[in-house]
Amino acid sequence: MQNTFIATSDGYSAPVTLIARSLDEAFQLLHMWRETHAPELVEANALIAQLGDRDLRGQPELASIAASGLLGIAWWNEDDRRWAVGAPDGPALGAITPPAPSVKCFVLGDANATHVFAKTRSHARALLTALGHTDGTTSHEDDGLTEMSPWLFHASLVTLREEMFEGKCGVGVLGDDDYWHIVPAADAT
Repeated sequence: MQNTFIATSDGYSAPVTLIARSLDEAFQLLHMWRETHAPELVEANALIAQLGDRDLRGQPELASIAASGLLGIAWWNEDDRRWAVGAPDGPALGAITPPAPSVKCFVLGDANATHVFAKTRSHARALLTALGHTDGTTSHEDDGLTEMSPWLFHASLVTLREEMFEGKCGVGVLGDDDYWHIVPAADAT
């Protein structure tokens, strides 16, 4: 049975969605895609993660494609607002990812990172300041504040992407349902 994978690379912010039977096959597909569509990434490091049921909860079309028996690269066709699967070394059938939501994710820190969801970087700074007032610190520094693609959220973080598309701004916190949610910075204690 085919599975859905996402691949990220150093120097490329949008993940590539792969439909493959195994992790090894996903790496092969990614390599062929890179040779044709992103030759500058052929030597770049890659990280591939298999998407599970939780990840595909908000993307049932990708789960259906994997169950259909198709293999290859999933391309987002904006005109049809659907995924299409093509050969990794064939022509591009659309974009690598759907359009991003209006809310962006900014990450502060590495281990135990703070995820801030805002319309702009300055809005993210303001939310971090609000968080500083609620968590007992005076402020958070902007150093190391990096933007993260919403398509990299998976497992219990997948709900963050869904809430980004709903336009929610704030800070990511783990909820009682074992999924992450966006709450106002003043409520993130």
